[in-house]
Amino acid sequence: MMKDVLSSINLEHLQALRDFIDKMEDYKSRESGVLMPQTKPGQQELYPDSGLLLSSTKLAAIHQESKKDCLRLFHLLFDQFFTHEECSNSVAFGKHGKVPEGKTILDKSKVNGILTYVMSCGKCHGWKPVEKSKLKKALINKCRMRSI
Repeated sequence: MMKDVLSSINLEHLQALRDFIDKMEDYKSRESGVLMPQTKPGQQELYPDSGLLLSSTKLAAIHQESKKDCLRLFHLLFDQFFTHEECSNSVAFGKHGKVPEGKTILDKSKVNGILTYVMSCGKCHGWKPVEKSKLKKALINKCRMRSI
């Protein structure tokens, strides 16, 4: 019965509820003059000192959706941490260190954080690993597709 209840929960509604709660916390902290900590309960870093925060619920949903496939995990995390606007104005790495006019390089700390996390998941039992060169190619293609 619990499985039926959990599978019936719509993740979009859950995210909307979380956003509402976050706004209420912000409102209450401004109203009371008490500042809330930067990291809110329920958020976690992909790995220590990565600086990449997301909700525990979202990370669990991403892991569930990836089905222990590292390439799928990469795509889901990329979509989580990079907006369409960031990608349309950026390139993944720059060709031989050169960046086309009017473009920037994606945030290296985010890119490295995602790549490191995905590669570490590939070492876990039951996960389908992926080569780092394939991840970098997927990153380049994702930037190109989003810039169109």
